Amino acid sequence: TTIEEDRLAPRGAVDWHAYATHKLPYGRALEVPCRYPDLRDDEELRSAIHWTVRRHRESLRSVPGAGRVARDLIMLCDRLIARLVGSPPRPPEARLRASWHRRVAVPSAFREGIHAIDWTMEERGLAGLADLAGLSWRLDMDLFFEAWVETIATWVAPRVGATVRSGRLEQTRVPLDWSTPTSGSQRSLLPDVVLEGPDVVVVLDSKYKQHADDIQRLGWHGVSDNVREQHRNDLLQALAYSTLFEAPRVVTLLVYPCAEDSWWRLHERGRVLSRARARTSPRNIELGLLAVPLGGEIADVGGVLEGVVREAVGSPN
Repeated sequence: TTIEEDRLAPRGAVDWHAYATHKLPYGRALEVPCRYPDLRDDEELRSAIHWTVRRHRESLRSVPGAGRVARDLIMLCDRLIARLVGSPPRPPEARLRASWHRRVAVPSAFREGIHAIDWTMEERGLAGLADLAGLSWRLDMDLFFEAWVETIATWVAPRVGATVRSGRLEQTRVPLDWSTPTSGSQRSLLPDVVLEGPDVVVVLDSKYKQHADDIQRLGWHGVSDNVREQHRNDLLQALAYSTLFEAPRVVTLLVYPCAEDSWWRLHERGRVLSRARARTSPRNIELGLLAVPLGGEIADVGGVLEGVVREAVGSPN
């Protein structure tokens, strides 16, 4: 909020033109027109934020079988609500929201927050089961899944004495040097995540597809021709990645998502991970399919990946 008032001494921005033309000529030298921000808490805004956060928490709680991401967001909502406890939750009137939009020279976080309040008032982009008129949350699921796989690898790395390199951070890119640069095609290879341990490299290539679940449930001959063709291309890419490293043992895993309940069914049958070996002296190259649940505890799926690395380096479990 911005305050505009006459003060005995200058504060903030002073309207010197008004002071010189409307104050001094009339002997009102102690009425200095000032404009400055009100640094006190805006209770109406705090109440609106409180109401908005509660709405999102209720919406998140309404999701059946909410996974880890939803639970973390609920915990974040709880922390925010605890900070807003002194301001009663109240939806803002249209007049008030319009006044917030008219404010000038405000941080981008303020504008984005007001937009979030608008979206919530209009039930656009809630995290639950509302019929959305338009998404305020835009999330590329390929990038989300890649980040989830990277998070799992980061959890595993210190447990097995490995280091993590991320394609997202451009740490795994390997350029391709064409003999005739102008006629070449792809310029580089970029594995999603690389775990490097003693004498072993584990490459994780995340694929936001349902292939692992389909192949495990239906078998290779039970899936469609389109799935088989896409999967062959994925395998060829995985083989290409396996040639980038000089470690005695290279394990390249195609990582596919699946629902949490499906993952547990695969886990009970010992089919979360399937592997094939290609012995090419002096190295052993392994390919694998790893199913990763979109939710649940990181230690569950992380334990499977940890086992892969430990087995590869011959470490005790």
